[in-house]
This record gives sequence, structure tokens and C-alpha cells, in this order.
Amino acid sequence: MSDEPENPDPAENPDQGPSEEALKAEEERQRREEERLKKEEEIKKVEEALKGALSGLSKTNDGTAFAFVRLNLAEKELEQLHGTLDHLVHVRYIDLSGNALTSAGCLGKLPSVAWLNLSKNQLPSLAEFEQGFESVQNLNLSGNKLKELPALALPALRRLSLTENEIRSAEGFKGHPGLELLELRKNQLRKCKGLGAMPALKELYLGENEISDLRGLEDLPRLERLHVRANKLKGFLSPFPHLPALQHLNLRENQLEALDSLAVLRVASVNLQGNPFNEELGEAARKEVILRFPAFRRVNKADVTREEREEWIREWKEKEAERERERLEKEEEERKAREEAEAAGAPPEDACLTSHSRNVSILLQGYLDRATQQAMPRPRPATPAWLRALVRPRDPYSGKVLEQQRVYDRQSRRASIITGLPVAHAETIKKYPRLSL
Repeated sequence: MSDEPENPDPAENPDQGPSEEALKAEEERQRREEERLKKEEEIKKVEEALKGALSGLSKTNDGTAFAFVRLNLAEKELEQLHGTLDHLVHVRYIDLSGNALTSAGCLGKLPSVAWLNLSKNQLPSLAEFEQGFESVQNLNLSGNKLKELPALALPALRRLSLTENEIRSAEGFKGHPGLELLELRKNQLRKCKGLGAMPALKELYLGENEISDLRGLEDLPRLERLHVRANKLKGFLSPFPHLPALQHLNLRENQLEALDSLAVLRVASVNLQGNPFNEELGEAARKEVILRFPAFRRVNKADVTREEREEWIREWKEKEAERERERLEKEEEERKAREEAEAAGAPPEDACLTSHSRNVSILLQGYLDRATQQAMPRPRPATPAWLRALVRPRDPYSGKVLEQQRVYDRQSRRASIITGLPVAHAETIKKYPRLSL
């Protein structure tokens, strides 16, 4: 057996290094010391930035004293606040934009803040805003690192800006009872689900996303302005949302190819620039929109004047009259050509009698084919002139006048007379009571 102890003491054996536990403890101590020093440095930076940052001397909310109500700490390279602003209980306007903040939960304790600007920071989520911030009415969180839009309490909130984030879904939002303006431009939204149930909302900005339809915009009775510029709308895939108060709709730079998709709109102002049909029609696009949709009072950022509309309507009526004149001339030429052809090539009465059965059989077969292919009845085609001459044909052998068959069309409630049918064709008529010549 060896005489050496099982657990030698490092102090008795200086050649052996510290244990693993001792190394971890030392690393933890150094980390905490670094965090403490960093915190002290950040607190000192905030305190230094506070010098001269307060302004706007005004009465306090209770009216018993005066205090500064504005705080401007924009672009001060702040990373953490560490509760250094907790004593500013009378401040109402705070600007912390252009910093590197990753947390702002401590601001939720301030009882008087109504306007809060945290744009262009590094906030990763909105979890801190699910409680507190009870007096905030205007909240700007543009240019952060937000991934989704959850439900927000914020009972006093009226305006919320979330532009230039990375939000892909708003399904968890579930609306807000007092919100009047919501900005979600330059995100990654593909659907509008979750953006309903906002009875006070007046303006909604969804430009520069990846939205392909507007389903989900429900229960927005006071919405007046809707911006969906630079999305992927090809047409309204479902009926247009019921937005009774909507006045302005921005559809610029989408993928609308036909004006027919605008028939569902009931707005006074619309912007359609940058869509495919605009490129196809060129300068006449605006004129075409105004003529087809007279309810629009403002198109592509320009008011529609009374003189402009009347001039274009006059031009349109002239073009329509010209088209109608050309159509009538063409029909008259075709009518004359048919009459000349009938006068020159009409078959004699005897020839008509000998070929009667064959002609009627051909016509019946054509009508039967159409009857089996069409689900709904269509207007009866005109009877040719040569067939109208066979009102009372005679049998070529006996010379007797053939009987007439009266056929009743149940669908159109119209009776037709078919004359000179052989027995087989008469049975066919009885089998298909809707068929008539």
C-alpha cells in the first residue's frame, strides 16, 4: 500500500493546482464583479445623461406643485436603466429612442408617463408591456427586434407604432378596446388574423408586408384609413371586410391585374399606383377608374374635379356611340347578306318536302345535344327562314297535310308548334317536353 493520503491538501503540496470547484467559484466571482462594475458604469452613464435632459416645467397632476414633465435621453448609447428613473414620478413624456436598450420594464412603474418613445432599440419582445404602463397613451416601439404581437393590457393606450420590426404573426393580439391608431409597416406579416376587435380604431397601416388577403379585419366599425401598400394582394380572395366607416384605401404597389376587383369597394379615396393594370393602361388608368367607379372622389393622390369627370364622361359617351353605330352597321350588312343568300339559294317547295324528315332530324339532334349539355335553359335560337316556309308541308306520297304537334316548354312556359313530324320524332318530343323548334 502507498503511504500517500487519498485527498492531499494543496497547501501541503504546492506543486498541485487548485481544484475544479475552486476554479468555478473563482470564475463566478469574477463574473459577478464584472457585472457589478458594468452596472455601476451604466448607472453612472444614465446619471450623467440626466443632466440637462429634463425640461418642460409644469404643474403636477394633483396641481399642488411644479415639476419637469419632459425627459429626453435619445441617442445616449444606453443599454440598461437599472431603475435610475424611478424617482421621476411626474414625468409625462419620455424619449429613449436611438439607444441599445434590451429591457424597459422599469418604466412601467412610472405613474404619469403618457408618451413613451422606445424606437430604434434592441427590445426582443413585448412581454414587459403585459402589465404596468397604465397611463401610457402613445407608445412607439419601431425599429426593435420584436417577433410577434401578443395581447396588450395598457388600458389608456391610443396610438401604437410597431414599424420596422420582425413581426410575423398577430394572432395572439386579439384586439384592443381603446386603440385608435396601429402601425405595422415593414414587418413580415402574411395574414391579418388577430387584427380585429378594435371598436375605436380609426387608422391601420399594414404597408410593406407579405399580406395576400384581408381576411381577419373584422369588428372595426370606426376604421377610416387602411394602408396595405406594397403587399401581395392579387384580388380580394374573400368578400371585402365589412368596414362601414372606411374612407381611404391605399392599394399602391400590389399585384392587382384587373379593375373588376375594385367593384367591392365603397370608399371616397383610393390609391392604385404601381399595380399591373396601371402599367397596361398607362396614363388612361386613372380615367378608366373614375369612369367605372364614379363613387371615388380622390384617385391616386389627386382630387377628381367636376369638370374633369364631365369631360371624361362626354368622351366615353362619344366612344360608346361610335361603337354602337359600328355595331348597327355591321348587323345591317350581315342582314342584307343573309337576305341575298336566301333569295339566291332558297330551295323549291318540292325539294323541301322530299328532304323534310332529314332536315328535322338534324335539327332535333342539335337541340337534344344542347339540352343535355346546359344545366339552365337559354333563349331559343331563331328558326331559319327556309324552315319557317314548312308551316303546312304535305306528305310526298299521299299529298295530305301533315298534322301539327304543339309542344309546351315547362321551364319558360312557352308553347311551340312543330309540324310534319314523323311518328318517331313525335315520340321524341313527348319524351323531351322542354324541346321546341
